[in-house]
Amino acid sequence: MVNAENIGTSGNLTVETQTLTILGGSELNLAVKESGIGGNLDIQAETIRVEGIGGFRPSSINTNSLTDTTTDAIAGDVRIQANTINLADGGEIGSTNRGAGQGGSIAINADAITVRGAAITPSRGTQVSWISVASEGGGTGNIQLRANTLALDDRAQISAAVSDVGDSQGITLDLGELSLTNGAQIIANTDDTGRGGDVTLVADTVTIAGTTADGSFPSGILVQTRGGAPGFFSPNPAGNSGNLSLTADRLTLQTGGAISADTFGTGNAGHLSIDANEMLIEGQAAIAIEFSGNAIGTSISISPVRDSDRLPSRVTAFTAGLGNGGDALISGDRFIVRDGGRIEVGATELATTANAEAVGNSGNLTIQADRLQLDDGLIRVDTISGDAGNITLDTADLWLDRRSRITTNATGNATGGNLTIDTETLVALQNSDITATAENNFGGQIRLNATGIFGAAERNFDRAIANDSERIAELTSNNTTSDITASSALGPEFSGIVTIETPDIRADEGVTEPVTLAESPLRQSACDTKPGDTPSAFRITGRGGLPLNLEQLTGENLNLIFAEAQDFARSPTGAIQLAASLPPQPATCSW
Repeated sequence: MVNAENIGTSGNLTVETQTLTILGGSELNLAVKESGIGGNLDIQAETIRVEGIGGFRPSSINTNSLTDTTTDAIAGDVRIQANTINLADGGEIGSTNRGAGQGGSIAINADAITVRGAAITPSRGTQVSWISVASEGGGTGNIQLRANTLALDDRAQISAAVSDVGDSQGITLDLGELSLTNGAQIIANTDDTGRGGDVTLVADTVTIAGTTADGSFPSGILVQTRGGAPGFFSPNPAGNSGNLSLTADRLTLQTGGAISADTFGTGNAGHLSIDANEMLIEGQAAIAIEFSGNAIGTSISISPVRDSDRLPSRVTAFTAGLGNGGDALISGDRFIVRDGGRIEVGATELATTANAEAVGNSGNLTIQADRLQLDDGLIRVDTISGDAGNITLDTADLWLDRRSRITTNATGNATGGNLTIDTETLVALQNSDITATAENNFGGQIRLNATGIFGAAERNFDRAIANDSERIAELTSNNTTSDITASSALGPEFSGIVTIETPDIRADEGVTEPVTLAESPLRQSACDTKPGDTPSAFRITGRGGLPLNLEQLTGENLNLIFAEAQDFARSPTGAIQLAASLPPQPATCSW
């Protein structure tokens, strides 16, 4: 450990080696105290291994600002160039600011990075393996990773966290392949006044799958603000969450994997943007989390896992507190949401137990894709205040199957969200519904513009049940038809409007009535069949039909008869025209 004790600048530390191994609570550390400026830690190695704990400390590579909250020391940066990096069983690479100054940044360039596992320490409890920048006073630096493969497993994290007034500079990842499994997370959050950092990810392939063994932590990429929520009290206004941007060729979320931009407190959630050529959201995982809380947040308690408790693979942008939810934009080529997978935006049901008027507005959801397929999947926007919470789908082909749902749902006094779908083809099978519902206000509008609609139709309910939202939900979910409905619990006069626009195409438009020719009186009776003759047949195949006039050609093969000119004439223009008489024609019958 190298310390800068007082005011001044610490020197830099450079390590060049073939293999760097840090085990049993050992540290490679540069720290600054008081109002000093910490030095930078530069490492160049073929292989780096940081594993385990020792006593009260995890094995680590880090730079720290170890001051009180009134001094403004600046921690140095960590810069690593390596072929392979392995962090395991609580090992960490980090930069922490514990004063009013600024934390350092972390920059790593490697071929393969693996982070996995956790350990128990007497001072910290569970210590996960992680790459982290954190602040308990001022701001944090950023994390920049460039690698061909990055694999996080078993609760491992890449984290940028703010727990006081400073801002986070976020996380930037440039990867070939990213894998998050068994509760591993990339997370940027703020618990106080400071603004949470952005998460920006560019990768060829992203796979997010599974949860921890007890189901309490999903694998995922998360940006959150929790300031003002129970357990995160601050006398200052809560900071806003950062934004989440993900660009990939192929994105897969399985068995509880999550991508989310949420607020649980008074700060606003960030915006969520996903651009993927192919995206698959499928499956569910067992979950042992129960939520309770009020309009400004939520608390979490752990209960035994039950077979009926399932955590879906999902993309979410939620508000469970006073802050407003963020918008979600998802674009690409082909998206599949199946086997319980979800895309959800809005105010969560956690907030409905208290004053809904105090809850932030929902964000909006926009999906642009060549093909969008839901197979037992859900796209949903919830709102409990304001007039936001809209869904816009722009896709060439929209396919819904096996009780899939696209829905906007407004509870409390919120106005129903609108649902706009522009598609060439809509197919809805096996009780797959498109709905817009409201509880105590006007229902939302549904506008569907499609070239062809198959399996789905607008459904109007009998006036006797038109103001019974639970009954309507029961009918649409338990019948065998695929319905398009816009309704309000206040009654049919408050129901939304369903507008379905399809091209006005007439099947007989442009068709000309064929000319019917009477049987020729010149038909020779000699051509009739005689007793004992084998009848002949004449068939016209292909598109068929008689020509509209006698000059219209009916085929490409013509029999031309040439005759010698026998006379000539002069036309009015002076041109010479040759003429001849046709020779006698042979009989058309052979008898």
